Amino acid sequence: MSFQRGTIKRLPQGSQLLEDRLVHEFECPSANPGDQPIIVAEPPEGRGPINRLYVIWDAWSQVKLEDRSEIIVNAYVRHYGDDLANHVSVAMGLTAEEAKRLGMGI
Repeated sequence: MSFQRGTIKRLPQGSQLLEDRLVHEFECPSANPGDQPIIVAEPPEGRGPINRLYVIWDAWSQVKLEDRSEIIVNAYVRHYGDDLANHVSVAMGLTAEEAKRLGMGI
């Protein structure tokens, strides 16, 4: 197995706005179930720490998949801290259409 050092990459312009909006949604979830972003956390509340986090949001349409994940994790760390964020093994951003194709039923 080879070992390579990664380089820190810059997130695309507008990423900070998306991250800030997600932090706000973690802090004050929308009362309307149809509003985006829709945050789906697994396992459900009260059944252990969150280890899978999906954010369904049409604002992702022009954002690369790997950048979506980084934005989600950054927002989660900002709101919940490193200790809880260390449990998250999947952070996936999907548009509503992508979520539908994956059968997420949202």
